[in-house]
Amino acid sequence: YLFFILYQFFVFLIMVNVFLAILNDAYIAIVDEFDGMDLDDVGKRPTIRQRLRDMRAWLRQRQLDGRIEALRKKQRKEELVAKREARKTEMARNKTLQALGMAATGVAAANVKNSREASGGRVSPTNNSRGGKT
Repeated sequence: YLFFILYQFFVFLIMVNVFLAILNDAYIAIVDEFDGMDLDDVGKRPTIRQRLRDMRAWLRQRQLDGRIEALRKKQRKEELVAKREARKTEMARNKTLQALGMAATGVAAANVKNSREASGGRVSPTNNSRGGKT
């Protein structure tokens, strides 16, 4: 039983030694990295004037971002109103066409009108809705 406890103690010491070796290696790497740096850049802090200038620039940027966001919101609202008006107009038009019984023929008439505009006002006999010859 005594040998087992001694064995456990020595294994513990070896594990602690390995852990300390890893920490020491990391410390040496960091110290070498800091030794390679210039000390002039590390110790400099911005002056009060520089801090004030940076603060003013940050505030100006924040105000500008707020204005841009407000303009975007206003533009989105105007676009939404325009879409709503267009949808209402289209719905009223469809209602009128349905009341006249021309809803289905209105779509066909619009297709014929669009094909005439695309062909320069002429409708050729080979240019029908099925794409084949008549």
